[in-house]
Amino acid sequence: MAVHEISEKLLLAGREFYEQIKKLGLRPEACLWMVDEKDNAVLSLVWSGIDKYGPYQISKLLFEAYRKTIVPREIDPFMIDLRSPKDILGAQLLNNHTAAKWYRLNQKNSETGEEIILFKWSTEWVYHIQKKKRTPVEVSRDWARFNESIALAA
Repeated sequence: MAVHEISEKLLLAGREFYEQIKKLGLRPEACLWMVDEKDNAVLSLVWSGIDKYGPYQISKLLFEAYRKTIVPREIDPFMIDLRSPKDILGAQLLNNHTAAKWYRLNQKNSETGEEIILFKWSTEWVYHIQKKKRTPVEVSRDWARFNESIALAA
């Protein structure tokens, strides 16, 4: 497996992004950098609210936060991967952490049988992982606070 590194600039911007969305009210179960099969850096957020509000509504707010420069400009909203804890990757991110330094999610090509690495990540790229899912009340509170904070921002 070729090792792709996340630049120091992106690592710092990702930490700032995570801290900022927490201040705005969104508290994801996980936030970390991953590298996709094309070696693109992807900031992954796993949040229980994806199931209730959908990735489109969350993306709209993240784009608005980006336009209002509430979040770091280095984190283009197109770099963000939104996942539910019920999603295969979301569940793997929350439940399969051991002492290993590198992780990956593979998929078998149905035509060739070849293993394809969909995503890979390092423990050094993880800002937060919380194994316990947020309750429906917490998710609703997060969503209301996040919506309001972005709407009130200049």
